[in-house]
Amino acid sequence: MSEAKKILVTPHYYDHVLTQNYSVVIQIGGRFSGKSHNEEVRLVGNLGSNENYKLLVIEDLETGMADGFHAGLYARINDFGHTDAYTPQSRVAHIKNLINENEVLFRGYATEQQRLNVKKLVEITEIIVEEGEWLDYESFIG
Repeated sequence: MSEAKKILVTPHYYDHVLTQNYSVVIQIGGRFSGKSHNEEVRLVGNLGSNENYKLLVIEDLETGMADGFHAGLYARINDFGHTDAYTPQSRVAHIKNLINENEVLFRGYATEQQRLNVKKLVEITEIIVEEGEWLDYESFIG
C-alpha cells in the first residue's frame, strides 16, 4: 500500500469557514480532465434554479475575463437550451439570468485595485477561484 499524498489547502477566511454550514469543493485533475465542464454544469443549474444567487468568479487576470470560464458558462447555458433567458453573450464579463435576476460577476485579482474592488462586493453567495494555485492566504485577506 502506498503512502497517502498530503494535500495542503489554503484556509481562506478560516475563522469564518469553521462557523458556517456550506460545502467546499476541491477538484483535482490534469488539464482537460473535465473539472471546469462539470463545475460549469453545476453553476448554470444554480443560475437557473436557486433564489438570490450571485456567483463571483475570480481570475488572475487584468483583462480577457470574457474568455475561459465565462465562455464555458455560456456554452453550458446553450447546452441546456436556455440562451434566451440570459443577457446576450458579449465581451463584457458579466452574465445575468433575465427571469430570476441571478448573476455571475467576473473579477481579476492581479492588481491591488482589483483586490480592493473584489472586497467591496456584497451579497455574493458563491465564489469560484479559477486556477487558484496562484492565490495564497495572505493575498486573499490582505
